[in-house]
Amino acid sequence: MFSQSLTKSVDKKVNQIKEVDLTNPLQRKKAVNAIIAGKVVAGHIRRVFGLWIDSSSESAYKTVMQIKGESLGKKMSIMTTGSFIVPHINSMRVKKKYRKYVQDANIFSETFGSLCHTILPINSSSVNYFSRNIISDSSSNTNKIDHIVYNLDPSGHPGMEQFIRDLELEGIIPAVTSMNPALHPEITQIENARYFLESLSKNRPHLLMRDLYPVHEGILGSFAQIHLISGYIERDGHIPAHILSLMLGMEVNPKKFKKHKYAHIHFEKELIDKMKRMSAPEIRKLILKFIHT
Repeated sequence: MFSQSLTKSVDKKVNQIKEVDLTNPLQRKKAVNAIIAGKVVAGHIRRVFGLWIDSSSESAYKTVMQIKGESLGKKMSIMTTGSFIVPHINSMRVKKKYRKYVQDANIFSETFGSLCHTILPINSSSVNYFSRNIISDSSSNTNKIDHIVYNLDPSGHPGMEQFIRDLELEGIIPAVTSMNPALHPEITQIENARYFLESLSKNRPHLLMRDLYPVHEGILGSFAQIHLISGYIERDGHIPAHILSLMLGMEVNPKKFKKHKYAHIHFEKELIDKMKRMSAPEIRKLILKFIHT
C-alpha cells in the first residue's frame, strides 16, 4: 500500500504525468495516437487502474512487464467490444446454456459489457490473429486444447467504450493489465496512481486517462471473471458474484473461485427482487444505472 505521506507529496511534483479526459474527443485522440505509436498508456475504468497497449507491440508489452516487475510470458487481458470479439469465439466450446450470448455481437455486449471479464475460447482459425502475449492454451478434462483470451467488453461505459472502438477502427487489439506492481494490492485511488506513475524513473506511461463518469462510491478493485467454457464464475469483483449468478444462472467455481479483496456494492433486496423478473440484458442495464448514479 502507499502511505498517506507519499500520496500527499504528489501534488508538489513538478514533473507530473499528463492527464487526458476520456469523454473529451480531442483529448481521447491523444491516448489513441499514443497506443498506435506503440506507447504505454495508463488509465482507469471506474476505480480500476490499469495499463493499456497495442497487444501486437512487443516493445510495449516488455515495458508493461518491466513497470509491473513481472516476468515475460505473463498474459495480458484484452479489452474489445462484441462486434470485434464475437466472430473469433469458438461458440461450440462455450457451455451450451450460454452459447446464445456469444453468437451475436449486440447480445454479447448487452449482456457482458462493462460488467465482467469473460474467459473465451477462440477459433483455431483466429489464433494467429492474436498476439502470443494475450492468448493461452488450456486443456480440459475432455483432453481438448482450448485457445483462450480474457476479455473485458467496455460497451455501455462512455469514454472508455469510444476509446476502444477508436482503436478497433485502427486495427488494434487493445491489451490491458492492472497498474499495480506484482504482488502488490490493486491501485484503486487516483492519488496512488499518480504517485506510482510519477515515481517511475524509466518506462513511465505516456499519459494517464481519466474516467470522469460518475460512479458509486462503494466501487473499488477489479471486475469479476466468468469462464464461458466451464460455465462458472471464477473470481469475484466490484459487481458481486451473487448478482452475476442471478443474472446468468451461473454458479461460482467451488475449486477455483477467488473471493473479492476490496469493496462490494450493496444491492438492496428490493432491487434484487426486481432483477429476478428480468432478462440478462435488462439486469445489466439496471446494474449500470445503479452503479453510475
